[in-house]
Amino acid sequence: MLLAEAQRNMEVRPMSNTRRQNRETFVRLFQGFVNEYGAVAGEKIIKHLVDNAGGLRLWIPGNDIPVNQSLIIHGDPLCTHSACFRRLWRSTCREFGQASGRAIMNKIVVEFGGRRVSFPDYEDIYKWERNEKMKNQFTGNNIDEIAARWGMSPLRALQIVTGEDELGNEEIGMRN
Repeated sequence: MLLAEAQRNMEVRPMSNTRRQNRETFVRLFQGFVNEYGAVAGEKIIKHLVDNAGGLRLWIPGNDIPVNQSLIIHGDPLCTHSACFRRLWRSTCREFGQASGRAIMNKIVVEFGGRRVSFPDYEDIYKWERNEKMKNQFTGNNIDEIAARWGMSPLRALQIVTGEDELGNEEIGMRN
């Protein structure tokens, strides 16, 4: 489920900063869960996050923002945060226990605090993995073979291995 870090065979044009940063941060976060909790637990955490937040755009509160104590309603320190973030926090604490759930969510706050991010869904993760595999298989003259292997046109495969698909919809006029 996780992306492998590997050397690229060619220079890749950079994608838009926000999109690239979000993807790189999610990859680092997911790898961190696997490294910290082990493969089985790490993948369970990733599955939980994707099941509960995949495809959602959430504002992740910064860890340096003081909570106004007068706004805490019924002892809920998350009351000032978005409903989606609170649901994710609570479901994570229910699934993994209070201590582990808080540790998981604190790791998310440290990685994404103060930003609005779109959590990847399964399709995003599959595409990230597929694209990394395609880039690693590309030798410079085997684009037809890669296209056939992944069931796409040679032009689409070339866009992926050269990084043109990562520039954003507005720059290339199509979605990955």
